Amino acid sequence: MHIAFVVPVGDKKGHYGAWISKLCHSIAKQGHSVTVFTNKLFPEKYLKEKPSFNLIEVSNGKYAFEKYENKPNSFLYWYAYFRNSWKIPKLAIKYLQNNPVDVVFVVGAEYATFSLLLRYMRIKGYILPPIVWCIEAPNFTYHTYTGAWYKRLYKSIQRRIIKGVFGKEIKAIGTVTEWHKERLVEQLCLSNSFPVEVYGDGADEGNAIDKFEARRKLGIHYKGYLFLYLGIIRTDKGIEDLIKATSYLKNIDVTIMIAGWPLDYTVDALNRMIDKYGDKNKIITRFEYIPEDELSLYYSACDAVIFPYNKTYTGGTGPLTKGACSYGKPVIITNVSGMYELVKKHRFGLIAEAENPRSIAEKIIEFIALDEDQKRQLISNSLSFRKLYSWDNLAKKFITIAEKVYQDERTDKVYK
Repeated sequence: MHIAFVVPVGDKKGHYGAWISKLCHSIAKQGHSVTVFTNKLFPEKYLKEKPSFNLIEVSNGKYAFEKYENKPNSFLYWYAYFRNSWKIPKLAIKYLQNNPVDVVFVVGAEYATFSLLLRYMRIKGYILPPIVWCIEAPNFTYHTYTGAWYKRLYKSIQRRIIKGVFGKEIKAIGTVTEWHKERLVEQLCLSNSFPVEVYGDGADEGNAIDKFEARRKLGIHYKGYLFLYLGIIRTDKGIEDLIKATSYLKNIDVTIMIAGWPLDYTVDALNRMIDKYGDKNKIITRFEYIPEDELSLYYSACDAVIFPYNKTYTGGTGPLTKGACSYGKPVIITNVSGMYELVKKHRFGLIAEAENPRSIAEKIIEFIALDEDQKRQLISNSLSFRKLYSWDNLAKKFITIAEKVYQDERTDKVYK
């Protein structure tokens, strides 16, 4: 098959670049032709060999997004994101008029913008290939989206705009867990016949090093239990609850490391939060974007990874599969989203109550109290989960979805 991926912001902070590079490389290695259309991508950061897929950076990287990310709530940031969500897919569809593919997966496009673009391209007479839209956040209502009231209102409007493309321009939705699937079907009012396919996620084989050597390289001289929060710091990720949890750990020999880029906070606001609610003697902070080549140090240095996410979290499973389990780390996670269901099913962590700092603290204490056999079992289960969610297995799921959508499209054309 010839499969295309359209990614408007391949250089956006987070998992986009790594995810698209490793997935498309694995699909191509399994004998399929893969073309990636994006604004800017650096596959050499994520792959140990030359990429097997064809990379087309629209307008030679003219629409690079990285320079806007230092001001994530600015007008320019949102302008660039909306612009890319129109420009990159539009130019990709134009290219595909003379270079057809069997199926297109769209990843990371702003929903309303892309929906309007599809209608525009159809009206203009462009031939659209079968499109699978990868949607990993079921937050299309006022109450399921985090942020200011006007952003919540926009999400409600956005839902109304995008509903019209399903079953027409969009032939299927792809998502990460059954939890996400159920909520997308409900929020988007999809019919039972419309295909929503669950593909999971990809897990790296992390290059772990000795725990204390990793701490030394990070400038950490602490020898006790170290729990790691790593990732973009947003309001839905429960950072305030984690900070408050440290106030219940005063007599416990433990340290919490919080590492990641503040998206919804300033560094000053986070430090004030620690001073007001937490025990700053038990917290180490790295309030900055953690580069890909430093992740192994952070994961190697910790005893477990902690996910204190609150009830508004609707995101994907990347922090779990491409982070904690890549290094065989046990987790402490709150009982929200599809990530919690995966931990519960595969038994590689302890589960705390969301939005309950005392419960998070209790699970930290419970983990410390486990005997060595119990901890080794959690590690073993984490590594088993990593193998189950390998990039090759993820690629096979995408290939299966592509084949199904392609066949359904051909069948529809025959009957028409």
